[in-house]
Amino acid sequence: NHKYFTGDSSGSVQDVTDSIPATMNCVITDIIVTDNSNTGGLVAFKEETSGTVIMQVYLGGRETKIINLSQPMKLPTAGKKLQVLAGASDDIKVTVTYYLQLDSMEAFGSNY
Repeated sequence: NHKYFTGDSSGSVQDVTDSIPATMNCVITDIIVTDNSNTGGLVAFKEETSGTVIMQVYLGGRETKIINLSQPMKLPTAGKKLQVLAGASDDIKVTVTYYLQLDSMEAFGSNY
């Protein structure tokens, strides 16, 4: 299943995926990011809590970029959301397509 979420980031870190169960990894397949301001700037996609930068994209003012990944991008840590951060003067809109992947078979317990 794919899930869709749209969020705004105006100078503070914002979640762009729903909460992820502790035994699952978030796997990103596509990102659409739009700058609705006239200024443009650097947009950083980060893993929740760790702050690990997964990807950075430069957007011009009033520009939209569609990022179709040739291979899905799995966040390194199970249970973490994808977040976005843009410049303080930017009005950013983000749509992310992702799915959840079981971190390991250990999540099923010792019976499997």
